[in-house]
Amino acid sequence: MPPQLPSGASSAPPEFHGLVDVGGYRLNAKLSGQGRTTVVFESGGGSLLEGWASVEALIRPFARVVTYERAGVGNSDYPPSNYPGTSATGALRTLLLALGVSFPIVLVGHSLGDFFARGYAAHYPEDVAGLVLLDTRDARFYEQLSPHLPPKTDTESPGLARLRAITSFYVGGELREPAVRPGEDPGLWWTVYDLMRTLQERGDLGDRPLEVVVRGVDDLGDAMTRDLPAAAELAWRQVERQGWEAVKRLSSRGRMTVVEGCGHALPQERPDVVAQAIRRVVEAVGPHGTLH
Repeated sequence: MPPQLPSGASSAPPEFHGLVDVGGYRLNAKLSGQGRTTVVFESGGGSLLEGWASVEALIRPFARVVTYERAGVGNSDYPPSNYPGTSATGALRTLLLALGVSFPIVLVGHSLGDFFARGYAAHYPEDVAGLVLLDTRDARFYEQLSPHLPPKTDTESPGLARLRAITSFYVGGELREPAVRPGEDPGLWWTVYDLMRTLQERGDLGDRPLEVVVRGVDDLGDAMTRDLPAAAELAWRQVERQGWEAVKRLSSRGRMTVVEGCGHALPQERPDVVAQAIRRVVEAVGPHGTLH
């Protein structure tokens, strides 16, 4: 079905916050700000759109801003069954068309949202002029981490057991406990699995302006790693840092900033640094998606 504009709107409204139909289900979205370039945020995990409030306030004076909650998160409708990565990226595109957004856009992805942002760029490359990726992870992270995990034992920590199951899933496609916790949506796992496979095959970003912003605090940014053996924790850190460099190299115009004293929650802890990175990409893109 065609995109459905917000009720009563015939073109992009100056401000909008509500539910938008994207083809049989609705996503909670917010449109604000001013400027010729639109910045679209992809949140980490199950984060709500309010998590971008501080960054949004800083970039509203020079950019249009779209924040939204993915299917099954916050006030958005629960996703339909068999919801692959192509459906997730397609739903975002339908949402943007319904909001009357002008393309090309700048995508900002935090944590897990990085895969959604880069996945969108892979599926709709003509839509994306530049990206900002916050505490990102390489699409082959678990594949590279797998050889470094210690041999399995009957007495290993719950954290290591879960990390082993998660690694097994992303490497081999077998989803089992304790990777998925009670109450978690297995569909999200398969969506991310699909996106990671897409990025492994066609994740190159060409010459798009790319800002990679990562934490400076030695915090692994994931609850499952809190009780890892020292060797596994060290391997995690090394593979993750190598991955940051690999993501930066996806674009010939990639740049990385390490934010000293900051942990994984970059949008909340250092919204000023995030906003500065976004401004650099917006300025590099120019008003009509032409690179400077």
